[in-house]
Amino acid sequence: MTTIPPIGPNDPEAKSADIVTGNIEALKALFPDAFTEGRSTSRC
Repeated sequence: MTTIPPIGPNDPEAKSADIVTGNIEALKALFPDAFTEGRSTSRC
């Protein structure tokens, strides 16, 4: 029988998914103008 090595606190498998980064990337794909640097997004 094979044994499974324990997962330590610094192992990538022990980390939660970075949901915020994924959501920001999806928003950038949908609304690229909202994330363009150097431009004002306010319209007065």
